[in-house]
Amino acid sequence: MITRWNNLYERLRSSLWLVPSLLAVSAGLAAEIALHIDLWLLRENYTPPFLYPGNIAGARQVLGTLAASMVSLTTISFSVMMVVLTLASNQFGPRVLRNFLSDRFYQVVLGIFVATFAYSLFVLGRLPDVDDPGSAVPRFAVTFALVMTFTSLATLIGFIHHVARSVQASQIVQQAHREACRTILAVYPDALGQDQFDETPIPREDYASNITLEVRADRAGYVQAISVDDVMSFAVENDIVVEFHIKPGHFISTRSLLATLHGKLPADEKPTRERIRSAVLLGSERTGEQDAQYGVRQLMEIGIRSLSPGINDPVTAISCIDYLCEDLAELARRILPPEQRYDENGQLRVVVRRDDFADIASAAFDNLRHYGRSHPEVMNRLAVGLAMIAGEVHREPDRQWMRAALRDLRAEAENLPHQTDRKRFDACCAEAASTLDRSS
Repeated sequence: MITRWNNLYERLRSSLWLVPSLLAVSAGLAAEIALHIDLWLLRENYTPPFLYPGNIAGARQVLGTLAASMVSLTTISFSVMMVVLTLASNQFGPRVLRNFLSDRFYQVVLGIFVATFAYSLFVLGRLPDVDDPGSAVPRFAVTFALVMTFTSLATLIGFIHHVARSVQASQIVQQAHREACRTILAVYPDALGQDQFDETPIPREDYASNITLEVRADRAGYVQAISVDDVMSFAVENDIVVEFHIKPGHFISTRSLLATLHGKLPADEKPTRERIRSAVLLGSERTGEQDAQYGVRQLMEIGIRSLSPGINDPVTAISCIDYLCEDLAELARRILPPEQRYDENGQLRVVVRRDDFADIASAAFDNLRHYGRSHPEVMNRLAVGLAMIAGEVHREPDRQWMRAALRDLRAEAENLPHQTDRKRFDACCAEAASTLDRSS
């Protein structure tokens, strides 16, 4: 259930409609409260000097003008945002759009504009008729509408400033880095030096000899998350072992093998299949909820696009490499959770697939190494980045990947034309190799 709530939160976090909708509803409640305050002021026969001094006709005109202006302002802001999203998608890749949609500032700005419009419209509909001689002007409600309008104007200035900053390459790269770091900390929450996983993996042949049921997908999509807790409860209830053959980030087609169940199951297989399928949350795109490669692939794609002949911006690629190395260094300091999960009695119940350091590091470095081979500054930065990561690796498989990465990087560097660039590159690689030897 926690996994489902996290998945729902990820969907809502990247939506533009939730915050504006909540603020619009709040604006309706605020209008009702403001009108009740006006009734209270009328009963007390007290009118503060700072309230709106006009009559009902003037209040109608003011509120009508505010509502119309908020519609125009919202339309213009939304149009500007669409232009920004188009430019960012063309230059940095479509995957960065999720970061823009998740930007809370954009959501709040649109929400303030919509809330001001909804408030003005609600109060306008509650104004008494002009011809009613005994009617009173809701001065506090109209004054609050003016306050919300000035707030919207101040927000518009902040919106323009935020848009100008958000389209800068450095800001987009940093936002992608935050997304990658957030995913790594969520998927691998424990750091080396804390309680270690004392796991002796059970050989697969010990539990895979009895295949009771194969569960296949009934639709296609990307695996966004797997609710391991739900599967664990189901496995304990039926005294079985559930072995998953997929992991978050995989694309699965219809009839793809999701999991294999080992042990004795009830005669009715349909509820069992539905239970396992419901634990695999599918979507139309990859997300960073449980997919550790998602964030680093964003940075990798931005770096590759910046090296394309149409853009030719190696400075942005170097920035991507710097943040990638920071993310991988953080990953090297994390404990990799076991693939085999046990119940309270120490009985194997669930086998899940996960990315290790080599999987994530390869997704980050391989393409950048290939596309950056003709840029000496990019190759040097990759070598410097490997030297930074080398000081953090402590597991032998991680060091093996580092050695292979240095070897592959030197092979790509054969294309460097100038001797000076080659000497600088060799010095960076030597520093990385020396740091790796000291950390072993």
